[in-house]
Amino acid sequence: MLGYGADPTVVLVRKNEAIDPKLVNIPKPVNIDLYEDGQRRRYYSYGSDTMQGIRVVFCSKVYYGVEIARKGALLYFWQADKIRTWAASQKTIEVKVGHHHWSSRKKEYKLETYFEPKEASASLRDFMITNRYAIILEMESGDYRQQRKCWMNPYGLKSIGFQKALDPYTAYQELSMWVGGVLAGESPKTVKITSDKVLLEGHGFDNVFLFRGPRLK
Repeated sequence: MLGYGADPTVVLVRKNEAIDPKLVNIPKPVNIDLYEDGQRRRYYSYGSDTMQGIRVVFCSKVYYGVEIARKGALLYFWQADKIRTWAASQKTIEVKVGHHHWSSRKKEYKLETYFEPKEASASLRDFMITNRYAIILEMESGDYRQQRKCWMNPYGLKSIGFQKALDPYTAYQELSMWVGGVLAGESPKTVKITSDKVLLEGHGFDNVFLFRGPRLK
């Protein structure tokens, strides 16, 4: 079907409705922090530079990115090498990998660990199927006093550069399979016909013509 164009029976309604982030259990990545001249900028709600995490649940996989506000401009990154290159070009900017708990301090993390896509957990997958979601967008707040925000089936993923994480052709394929297959539910059960008359008529026979010719009176 994908080779011959869109399937008109597969429809994704993009409502862009907000949902309670407490209902969404997205796997949390390792922390990454933005520093400038040795000062941590990750949660600063004042000043010109902030950074906040982005999580996109696309069908059954979770993608991780970051939004950086730098001197009035918004920058979006979905790969470790891209943010490294940008940080190096800024001279005074450094990106560091953190951890969530004291027990993880001895573990070594790489920047690639943050950006590595993960399979959605069973509970998250069930949540999306139950509510008929294909996409969930979750964004942290640059201010630690504010709660993160979530939207279901959002439009505007291009504005946050999500096509750098998942190319449009692959995204279309995954959406088609998810919406047309997983969210479509079970097909109607096949009805078993037991009537001899209906079975005969279905095979082209009736009470006038037998297998070898017309019925003789």
